[in-house]
Amino acid sequence: MGLVGNCADLFPRARKRGVVPDLLTDQTSAHDPDRRHVPQGLDVATATELRQRNPGEYRRRALDSIAAHVRGMLDLQNLAR
Repeated sequence: MGLVGNCADLFPRARKRGVVPDLLTDQTSAHDPDRRHVPQGLDVATATELRQRNPGEYRRRALDSIAAHVRGMLDLQNLAR
């Protein structure tokens, strides 16, 4: 079973509901924030357009999303303790 979504959005929702997954993988494209990471709040087409039109804004939004993703993982880890 799979779920399509941005973990920067999904992890805080799970925490708010008290849902702690038994298993969590980090599949973010943090290794390539300039091309591979889709920033929070954007679909692929919109992200592609933003990356072409304003690479600096795209990178800023991608890094913000990556940070939110990591904070979400840490929050879930803390909730599980």
